[in-house]
Amino acid sequence: MTASSRHRAARPGRQIAIICDTVPYPTRSGDNQRIAELISVLREQGWHVHLVLCGLVERRFRKICRSHVDALAIYSGTGLRTRVRNALRRVVRWLDRAGNVFGLPPMETIAGRLLGRPVSPRVIDYWQRYPNGLSGFIARLQASCRWDAVIVEYIWLHRSIDDLKNGTTRLLDTHDLQYKRVEEFASRGMVFPLAITRDEERHIFDRF
Repeated sequence: MTASSRHRAARPGRQIAIICDTVPYPTRSGDNQRIAELISVLREQGWHVHLVLCGLVERRFRKICRSHVDALAIYSGTGLRTRVRNALRRVVRWLDRAGNVFGLPPMETIAGRLLGRPVSPRVIDYWQRYPNGLSGFIARLQASCRWDAVIVEYIWLHRSIDDLKNGTTRLLDTHDLQYKRVEEFASRGMVFPLAITRDEERHIFDRF
């Protein structure tokens, strides 16, 4: 885990943190584009934006992110399980890059062909995207940076506010009701990679 900032000294003005596992720069898809636009609008409105990225972030992407926000922090999680998962992700990324040189498809596609079925529902579990220890890391950052508000992107990172003290405005950014997506996928005989019920989702929203 690392934390860095271009402006470490306390400054006047409103402070806000955005917690996400989607790297917003460079913008290549709808998800990271909407987060990049959110950052731009907040800074135009006078907010000092602290971006907290969860997971593996390549050095070149860190440099780009730092140029668009007031402070950047990276958290990759703690514990043996997290370290093993991150190591596997690094290996897959390396193999995908190597395969791309020779025109090979991504490892996920190759594995799906070998198994005769898609591996995404088995491999991708959105709840597993929450890194152990994140809430404590966020609480320590909040204590030193004195954020006025925190925006969490998206629902699978909701536990990041568990250790925040009262007085910090908590916002959950989402553009889908996840339990509806679970139902939609099930109606087509598919499994959505985030298991959640309507009551569970409502309980999470009640915390924000």
